[in-house]
Amino acid sequence: MGITDPLYLVLVNHFIGLIFILLIVYFYNKTAFKIAVNLKARFLNVFYGFLLGTFLVVIGFSILVLSDQIKIVQILQPESIIIFGLLFLSLAAFDEELFFRVLLINHLRQRFNVWFSILISASVFLLFHLSGLTNNYLGMFNVFCGGVLLGCCYLLSKNIWLPWAFHLAWNFSQGIIFGIGLDGIPFQSIIKIQLNGPPFLTGGKSGYEASLVGCLLIATTAVVFIYRLTKSATT
Repeated sequence: MGITDPLYLVLVNHFIGLIFILLIVYFYNKTAFKIAVNLKARFLNVFYGFLLGTFLVVIGFSILVLSDQIKIVQILQPESIIIFGLLFLSLAAFDEELFFRVLLINHLRQRFNVWFSILISASVFLLFHLSGLTNNYLGMFNVFCGGVLLGCCYLLSKNIWLPWAFHLAWNFSQGIIFGIGLDGIPFQSIIKIQLNGPPFLTGGKSGYEASLVGCLLIATTAVVFIYRLTKSATT
């Protein structure tokens, strides 16, 4: 199996949650919903998001391997792993982007400015992920930066597909391809690794997004997108 049996229940829960959130967002703000999920001419958003999310994980993984912080010990057959992983993580990413970006940011922007809305959304996003980051303050900072980055992606593209594709690629590359951890969820991965370095470099049980390498990459990317959003707001 690509995902352990208990995760089938999580998959079902995500699907039910997706239907529930879709209904809430649709009836709460039909205009924002229709704009956010409009698929017309959105292929490039999906392509760029998936490319960027994958690139950041590949770069980080390469740094950790070359510096002997992690070691590749086994490569498995990918078919079922990829199918189950894509299905599960696609639903999970869509759930979260629909709620934290489309619903929450649009709601906050009715009362506050863009930056306060992004910061609040990122803070709630962090609270949602705290269970996989027990006492890992670096991981908390990284997830918060990730929330800021995804908020900027949403506001720059004005649709869900750029942040969704980035979110999916980031999680898929970490958990399914490279096996470097994902919120403590027991995914099988194509590449099996051994952690040699200290947790602050490798992320330990909390995964790559709780590592110093992940921090530098995600924070730098967030700064770039903050700059782009600031520039777009002044033109």
